[in-house]
Amino acid sequence: MVVVEQLKEAKSLWTFSTMSVLLSEERKASVEEATSPPRETSFRLAVKRRWNYFHKPLLSILIGALVFGTGTAMSLLYFTQVGNVPYLVGPLFLSMGLMFLVTGLVWIPIIKQKMVHTAMSQMGHDRPLLPQRGSVATIS
Repeated sequence: MVVVEQLKEAKSLWTFSTMSVLLSEERKASVEEATSPPRETSFRLAVKRRWNYFHKPLLSILIGALVFGTGTAMSLLYFTQVGNVPYLVGPLFLSMGLMFLVTGLVWIPIIKQKMVHTAMSQMGHDRPLLPQRGSVATIS
């Protein structure tokens, strides 16, 4: 709006085409501002980026813990003969839950290592950080 007021004051000095160009640029800027998505803070971006990397292992750990707990309860019910639980249900749930749990726990360090490797390769452009033994280090 400041541009419009300045245009009105200097109307006698400028031609009609100059004013129309400036007004169209101001309209474009206001339309871009209105249609652009809201800017996110760096914290939200960092949380979103981490969730994108770690959501599968975390869900695997959660599912594994729930299934493992269910298997423990089923096994206890079977071996204490409190409930009418089939023989293999408890051990089956125990093994499946443990499998999901361990898979998720092993998956997290693998993702962290991959993130470090990707960051290093982007920074160094696939050059080694230290020169190899016997090679001459050159500055490029």
